[in-house]
Amino acid sequence: MRAAAELCVRAMSASITLGNARLIGTNGAIEACVAVLVTQAQHAFGMESDVTKFLIARKERFFPGLWVALDDVLPDVVVRKKFLEMLQESLKEMEGQQNWTEVGREWLRTEVPAFIAEIESAL
Repeated sequence: MRAAAELCVRAMSASITLGNARLIGTNGAIEACVAVLVTQAQHAFGMESDVTKFLIARKERFFPGLWVALDDVLPDVVVRKKFLEMLQESLKEMEGQQNWTEVGREWLRTEVPAFIAEIESAL
């Protein structure tokens, strides 16, 4: 079943990357993730930070298949650790939202934590 789901997701997917870590999801899942990350970035980094501005731009100009590459906006370990904390808070927020399908909830339970773990292992 996972192989079939992966084929389906890859056929209509978007992604967020940082270094070698890659979060792949449906366009709707990644768009929802970016929207939550914007709110979290405003609190963690401030409204005028490059991280917040970058994420706002991706949210406002989201399109199917978008690849959100974070390497340039998160250039060092200090900023990446702060982003990692923000991503963990974002996951908690998304898990509390009621608009996720069962497939989406499974993605939140498996793929987002795997992405977090990949980032952690690279720090």
